Amino acid sequence: MNQNAEKLEDNISLLREMIEGTANDAEIYQPGEYWLSKTKNAFGELNRCGIGNFRSFENGSSTSFADNPLVDVRTQHNWGLRAILVSFSRRVFPFNKFFDRQVNLTRGLFEEMLSYKNFVLSSSDRAKYLLENYKVPQDSIRGGCIDYLSYKGKKISHLYLRLLDVLAYMHESISLETKYSYMEIGGGFGVNLHLTIENFPNIRKFIYLDIPPNLYIGTQYLKSFYEDAVIDYANSRKTTEIRFQNNEKLEIYCISPAQIEDLDLKIDVFHNAHSFVEMPKNVVKNYISHVKKILAENGDVYLTSYKKFNPETTLNPFDLLKFFNRKFDHCDHNTLIPGVDYVHFSSPGLLSTKDRTTKK
Repeated sequence: MNQNAEKLEDNISLLREMIEGTANDAEIYQPGEYWLSKTKNAFGELNRCGIGNFRSFENGSSTSFADNPLVDVRTQHNWGLRAILVSFSRRVFPFNKFFDRQVNLTRGLFEEMLSYKNFVLSSSDRAKYLLENYKVPQDSIRGGCIDYLSYKGKKISHLYLRLLDVLAYMHESISLETKYSYMEIGGGFGVNLHLTIENFPNIRKFIYLDIPPNLYIGTQYLKSFYEDAVIDYANSRKTTEIRFQNNEKLEIYCISPAQIEDLDLKIDVFHNAHSFVEMPKNVVKNYISHVKKILAENGDVYLTSYKKFNPETTLNPFDLLKFFNRKFDHCDHNTLIPGVDYVHFSSPGLLSTKDRTTKK
């Protein structure tokens, strides 16, 4: 890795091109109700803070999909008329003092919680297994992360460790060391791809799809590690036929939702974690229809979702399986967070339909 790439860099022209380029995409590719206000706020926060500390207390651009602790509610209302009120609360005495005192109190509570979290993880056999058998990439706290565990002199992001837990279960189900290409819809800021690349160097071709500005943050984050291997929106939108090169070179395509229609390639593994259940049903069905077209004949599908969901705002994760028209195994797994379980759905492509069974 080039040491000059260690710092996250703002690229306002890329962000602006994403905003303008996706504005007129079909409605089915626009943020749904769950994400609409979150994306508006993220744009405001990126303009206010930049990307360099997007995982810190002060920056609210990625609160919904990253690991920046929410200690200041003002970072969640930086759009529309709310932005004016928030600016007022930051600048005008005595309102700014009231908020600042509350933020200082909440920071203290977060730091106390962090000490308990680290105690639990340090005592966890599962965490120890993951850290001894898988690789956590160097600098997993890049972007100002303060939610981390110190382990053998190394700072390890809690988010990386939690997603490594999911990746390990995925590997046990579909043998990732045999794969070559990988696609993720709703990839957050790229942590799962980062973990996959470092632990399974046999996988060389990646499609990472997300809505702006999530896509922008993930693109810049991955660029800080992999530089020219990342093909950003400004470059990928120049063609209507997105294809992998026929070689062993690492390629990471960072694309917007509508660009799924431009994919002219095959993928060995498709993965989605949590984001499908946060989308309208017709949007999910459309995505899956395109995934089925590009999934290799022996391609694998792996889905993860939280078990506890609000039916008024999110889909039942079991409903997702109907859209794929293939058999899935499913299993509940404890996470590294006590009391929080995820349901994992696996559909290995190497098995025929009659060979698969559904686990309770």
